[in-house]
Amino acid sequence: MFSLVAQYGGMLPLALANSLEEKTNYNINVTEILIRELRSARVDTLYIAASIATSSGGVRFVALPLGEHSVGFAYPNLTLHDCSIGDEETVTFTYLIVHNNSNGRSDILKKLEVAIQKLGEAAIDENAVALRSMRKSSVGDAIGTAIGIAPVPVSEPAVRPFEGWADSGGLGLPFLNCDGVVAAKVTTVTGSDIKAHLILGNIWKVDDKHVGTKAPAGCGPISQYHVLWNVEFS
Repeated sequence: MFSLVAQYGGMLPLALANSLEEKTNYNINVTEILIRELRSARVDTLYIAASIATSSGGVRFVALPLGEHSVGFAYPNLTLHDCSIGDEETVTFTYLIVHNNSNGRSDILKKLEVAIQKLGEAAIDENAVALRSMRKSSVGDAIGTAIGIAPVPVSEPAVRPFEGWADSGGLGLPFLNCDGVVAAKVTTVTGSDIKAHLILGNIWKVDDKHVGTKAPAGCGPISQYHVLWNVEFS
């Protein structure tokens, strides 16, 4: 009987192995943002970018303007639909929310799309190298290297490193006055992790609490943002 494993010397190439693996489709939704403290003095002008990165599907991403908001709720209505994920596949979900009132909307969205795609590609490359080398993946280190900063925390809020990146021109945009990053997170899980969260129900809900960095004089206090997101079967 013909054996693909034998043909490839006992280990299938990553892309081929992922193509043969049974997959499940999921929707990843960012549903609510609770603003407890603004970064600016009166109103934050918000933009969000999010991506999901897998070796089989590449990077899927979206960037959206959220408009001007004071303290209270914002509803992004952001969904990455029908994300096909194998149980043994590593998934990296990343989001970035910025307040930027110094640049045009179209330019901000374009730069955010480029940035969020770059983060996803760094995660995919690292997972592939780790698998070939049979070592633990270090996505936070890889993303930090890709954007020229220290390692990024994984599966916990990461405003500070991304704020430093934005302030140093990493997004290709000037961040002036009160502009800055108000929420950021890189989450890495496997497809089986997602299924385990969904065993007791049809939705896995996450509430991330983000404390910002100190803004310049004349801006608001240190920002506080809660980001609610979830994963569900498609």
